[in-house]
Amino acid sequence: ILTSIEHEYVNELQYALKERDEALNLSRQNLRLADKVFDSTLEGIVITDANGIIETVNPAFTRITGWRKEEVLGKSPRILNSGLQPPEFYQHMWASLYKHGVWEGEVTNRRKDGKLYSEHLTITGIRDNSGNFTHFAGIFTDITQRKLAEERLHFLANHDALTGLPNRTLFMERMNQGLAAASRHQRLLALMFFDLDRFKFVNDTLGHAAGDQLLKTVATRLTSLLRDSDTVARLGGDEFTVILEDIRDIQSIAQVAKKIIDSLAGMMRIGEHD
Repeated sequence: ILTSIEHEYVNELQYALKERDEALNLSRQNLRLADKVFDSTLEGIVITDANGIIETVNPAFTRITGWRKEEVLGKSPRILNSGLQPPEFYQHMWASLYKHGVWEGEVTNRRKDGKLYSEHLTITGIRDNSGNFTHFAGIFTDITQRKLAEERLHFLANHDALTGLPNRTLFMERMNQGLAAASRHQRLLALMFFDLDRFKFVNDTLGHAAGDQLLKTVATRLTSLLRDSDTVARLGGDEFTVILEDIRDIQSIAQVAKKIIDSLAGMMRIGEHD
């Protein structure tokens, strides 16, 4: 009986040891895979302890921020702070993180060389068996170029490509906003429309390049005359509009109109031509 029990015990022990070895091998493989992903991912990763002190970062963190791993270990991620987000922003972030265990959003940070960059950041809290946070993992992507492209597309959709002035779409938006504000505050709003006499003659005799340069010169003169709160728009061709908001009286509108006419009546030098 003892021999039989001993034999069965040895078999069970061998089976348990085999399961342990298989689990250890699988764990090692998973760790190697996790390390490979951690090192090769294009997203920056920073791991902090419960107090927000950096314990490790991946190579992408260095590539994006310019800070080497040995330079940030033991420090706070505040070294990346650009100062553009107010304290309330971080208070809300940490409140959401402690409440939901995760926070996601866009942040403007500063690289080691001082240049600003935009990132999409996700912070996840890691809890122990008691439910307490032991670590925080931040994963971020540099979206600076994407945001610049979006801003450029938005600008082109609302501005004239030649002069940089608001186009018809933005003009209508500003006009509606101005009318609403004028009605709400019981103020005057003025709308001016004008085109350039004999503009077609300039195009036909000097070429479209000269005509384009003339339009850009007109746009520059107009914007230099008016306030930042006013709007100068190019509707197309040689047609321009001006929106004057918060006007005191009718006489001031006439004064602005005279300034515009006098400015455009002056000589313009386009290449070798006056």
